Amino acid sequence: MQQQSFDSSLLIVLMLLIASFVLTGCDSELSGADLYTLNCAGCHGAAGKGGSTIALSDAAYLATHDDKTMTQLTSEGVPNTVMRAFGKTKGGTLTDEQITAIVKYLCSARTTN
Repeated sequence: MQQQSFDSSLLIVLMLLIASFVLTGCDSELSGADLYTLNCAGCHGAAGKGGSTIALSDAAYLATHDDKTMTQLTSEGVPNTVMRAFGKTKGGTLTDEQITAIVKYLCSARTTN
């Protein structure tokens, strides 16, 4: 039941983001939080709190993964896992700037944990 509620909430957030994107035009820059929601939350959970895979905003994860490592993992993916490459240079859909925005968003949890 809880997973169904989470899935419904995520769907609503995605629909609102898409509507916002359409209304403001394709040239609008999405925030790191928005990019995370659209590309990462499906597996890593809302705000990186965990889902079907690891929690990216977990203090232990953030303590062992610096910005450079997180950027590389996001861009290139993780071999032999479901984590695919998101970087455009590796066949994904995100620019280097978008990946940097996602990592900055996640790493902001270092100061709030």
